[in-house]
Amino acid sequence: MSKLNCYRLLIGLICASSIACRAKEDVWLEEVSDHTEYVHPIDGAIIPCPFVSLQGTILQHTFPGIPNYESIEDGDAPETRWVLVIPESEIQKLRRSGFIPQEDIFTSEARGWVQLIAPHSEEDPIPFLHQQVVVEGYLGTLIVHVHTPITIEAVGIFGGAD
Repeated sequence: MSKLNCYRLLIGLICASSIACRAKEDVWLEEVSDHTEYVHPIDGAIIPCPFVSLQGTILQHTFPGIPNYESIEDGDAPETRWVLVIPESEIQKLRRSGFIPQEDIFTSEARGWVQLIAPHSEEDPIPFLHQQVVVEGYLGTLIVHVHTPITIEAVGIFGGAD
């Protein structure tokens, strides 16, 4: 398994649900210390489930799914997912906070893509499609098909990001 795939697995296992974590008031100014700990099932490491606020643009993208996750044209099932595209400044915030590794985990064609898990229903992000927003939520989630290096399980989506 490649280092990137191992990291995706780790991020995917960081937080089993948003109920398990509590938010800090300002995750960028304070070290995350008020969190629920999640024990990684493979190596037993204790991992925090950080609550973050990210600015970006929401889009929908169709990724190749089962069986090979490589090409819809070659027969893989289409899987449409919400994506929050964050700018370089947000990526750097996540790095400085230690929430993602220092090495580049994004591909050039999907730079800054964060798979967005909608707060209540899959329709929640529709009014914000192709708009600048602020998404507050838990970095990492336990879902089956993660197509980006990191995910955010949204608690709230707010329009009008500057």
